[in-house]
Amino acid sequence: MKHYYTLASLLFIILSWVAVIAMNTFITQEPERVAVMKVEENGRKKIKQVPVRSTASLTDQKLINWLEEIIPTCFSFTVININSKSSYCSDKYFQKSAAQAYLNNYVDEIAPLLDSKDANIYVGLPYAPIITSSPSTKNKKFYYVVYIQTISSLVERKVTSPSSRGLRLWVAPQKHANNPNQFTIIGIRM
Repeated sequence: MKHYYTLASLLFIILSWVAVIAMNTFITQEPERVAVMKVEENGRKKIKQVPVRSTASLTDQKLINWLEEIIPTCFSFTVININSKSSYCSDKYFQKSAAQAYLNNYVDEIAPLLDSKDANIYVGLPYAPIITSSPSTKNKKFYYVVYIQTISSLVERKVTSPSSRGLRLWVAPQKHANNPNQFTIIGIRM
């Protein structure tokens, strides 16, 4: 009888190890996203499973939230932080050509103004960004086109000058972007 208990406990230990190893491989494996589509083939309706890339799981709302976070961050400056903040934003959120346009058309335009008036500029969004075009594999267009209306205030020592500006951004979802939200600005027009 003693041997049965020994064999049973040994079998239980081996099964436990197998279960732990199986669960560990299951937990560490990346999730697989699958979309379900209803298709009609030969007059019959079928449900077809289509694997979806992880970047395609990004939603429009995530893009809007991301833009509402980075626009005030990357377009508001003080005299002290304009160089460090603009280089940080251009490295982290912009593709190389869009970063160059951001630095040349916005930062280089604002920097002398802030320096001469010893002022700060703060940018906000009065409305949510408007997605004018979404990615389309049919048209081979793998980016969003987004219109953003901004309000900025140039704050001097005793004077505040409000202004408004429209931005058009081309934003691409990318699996290996420099930021955790998996978006990169690939084009900008002010």
